Amino acid sequence: MNSEQTKEKNYILEQAWEHFALYDKNALSHQKSSHRMQFWILLLGGFAAFLAVLRSQLLEISLFALDSIPDKALRYAVVVLPIAVSGLLALYNRFKPA
Repeated sequence: MNSEQTKEKNYILEQAWEHFALYDKNALSHQKSSHRMQFWILLLGGFAAFLAVLRSQLLEISLFALDSIPDKALRYAVVVLPIAVSGLLALYNRFKPA
């Protein structure tokens, strides 16, 4: 094996490692954004469930009237947050690489 063939093999090997490093960097970036999206979906879903339970308990103990401003705010939040979570889930499923 001459020196020129060795240099060519080394060059090919270097290119392969550079491609591997690039793929690895991109995979980590996608994984990080996927985990971030999952975090927000879980957080908003949990918060929506908490607000729904809170509203039902507050109405049960008659802390505020049925059509008062806090009740309306909680009612809208209980409706809007699950819709937002559904939208995030749809986006997540549409754009995930797998």
